Amino acid sequence: MKRNKIIQQRVIEFDAVESTNEKAKEMLDENIDEGSVIVAKRQVAGRGRFGRKWHSPPGGLYLSIVLKPLKKNVHLISLLSGLPVVATLREWGVEATLKWPNDLMIEGKKVGGILCEGVHHRNEFYVIVGIGINTSTDLRRFPDDVRLEATSLKREVKKDIDKNDFLSKLLDDYDSFYRRYVACEFVSLIQEYKDRCTTLGKHLTVETARGRVVGMAKDISSQGALLIEETDGKGVEVFEGSPLDAAVIFIVWL
Repeated sequence: MKRNKIIQQRVIEFDAVESTNEKAKEMLDENIDEGSVIVAKRQVAGRGRFGRKWHSPPGGLYLSIVLKPLKKNVHLISLLSGLPVVATLREWGVEATLKWPNDLMIEGKKVGGILCEGVHHRNEFYVIVGIGINTSTDLRRFPDDVRLEATSLKREVKKDIDKNDFLSKLLDDYDSFYRRYVACEFVSLIQEYKDRCTTLGKHLTVETARGRVVGMAKDISSQGALLIEETDGKGVEVFEGSPLDAAVIFIVWL
């Protein structure tokens, strides 16, 4: 029996928006259902984590998914949402991986990223999952500093990417992931994340609100924290997107 999908209940497409996350928030006034998807050909004011500018020229895939999860463990959505995107990228024959917390990487270069935002609206709680992927992006349109660190799926596979095909597969993969999230399969999902995370085993410097942490990334906790062993053997937990004092600001590989 074919199951009913949670994701892609409704796909709404735009030529250009300020950001798909902001457009999704606006459309909450229209009572859009959980699983609705906002897609744009380009964003004129895309944002990444910590409000950083996300360059979104034509040729990329920019979308936001509207979710209504329970608040318990909701912080894990941001970390784990990279799993279905990696699965989709691998369907195109590339060895996609994750850089903690949710950068999408191919051979050490960034091909995409994820920004999740919690929203309270009319006594309801939503999570907007923003996903940006350089599918067929012309890398020459990026600033020099961004272009050096970026890649595109088209560049890696050396052929044009049909964005409709990619989007359809991505939404199917996200639907499968979200069902597992709703079913609280966190142990297996965290293990899958670890298997795809290239941050583990790296020596790094993390700038946090309480100071600099230098050491080796040893593990990912059950709550999604990066566990770092400092040079003196002390263990430190770093949380992404958290108001805690250990909230990460940025990471530099050593």
